[in-house]
Amino acid sequence: MGGPDDDQGKPAGYVCIAACLRGDIPLVKEFQFSGAPQVVLATAIRVALEMGISALGNKYGSGANEDRFDIVRQKP
Repeated sequence: MGGPDDDQGKPAGYVCIAACLRGDIPLVKEFQFSGAPQVVLATAIRVALEMGISALGNKYGSGANEDRFDIVRQKP
């Protein structure tokens, strides 16, 4: 939910992002971003791209670690 208000029982800033490569187990994360709707959208796009790149890195050996996305749950 980009906000600025809650919608369908979900708070503004609540975002679910998933990343998966064919044949792999999906990585699904829930986030609570703070800020104006434009900030929430920009942050969600950045994290989604990072998760996708991380999934590719895990598949092809860059050693990326998906656990680093847990820190995004914290409000700045």
